Amino acid sequence: MRLKNYSVAGLVLLSSIALSGCVTSSPEQLLSPTGTAQPLGQPKITGDFGSVNNQPQPATEQLSQSEVARAKAELTQDAAPSAAQAAQNNQATYQREVAELQKLAADQKRRRLREIESRNF
Repeated sequence: MRLKNYSVAGLVLLSSIALSGCVTSSPEQLLSPTGTAQPLGQPKITGDFGSVNNQPQPATEQLSQSEVARAKAELTQDAAPSAAQAAQNNQATYQREVAELQKLAADQKRRRLREIESRNF
């Protein structure tokens, strides 16, 4: 089902590229988002000189150490029940697998004994 969706999406994409190629006059117009290609590698003359001494401005405020500690404690507290549940599930799974293997070993033992007894008598 997913493969069909990807196939349809790919077909639509390829057909839109092919159709847009029919209308444009150059490859630059096809690949540029506005339809007019800007020359690459040309400098912008702004009248200002760049400086590496400016401190970068953060996009948002950084978390304080107390906020980080509070978030870690909250996540640890939220994870504790799920970790206990996972350990319990692992123990239950282990016990179930041990019982299955013991049953399989007993069945195999009985089958082998029957096979051996049938050959000797």
